[in-house]
Amino acid sequence: MRSDESVTLSAAKGPMSGHGLLQRLRRFRMTTGATLKRVCGMPDYPGYLAHMAQRHPGCPVLSEGQFYDEQVMARYGNGASRCC
Repeated sequence: MRSDESVTLSAAKGPMSGHGLLQRLRRFRMTTGATLKRVCGMPDYPGYLAHMAQRHPGCPVLSEGQFYDEQVMARYGNGASRCC
């Protein structure tokens, strides 16, 4: 590459620049992580807090421990199920 063609990532513009690439990776990690947690059945406390603030402002919010206890009860009820 000739010296007049070289561009550093910090000086580059556009979606693949250093800053734009980092933003895209962070966004991908956040959305992918949340999706994988939902698919695997893992509770999402920050998502619950955001939902409560947006859809139910003024309503009491469960503590993190209460939230996880409720999620475990909803998933397993009176005990873990068996497949056989």
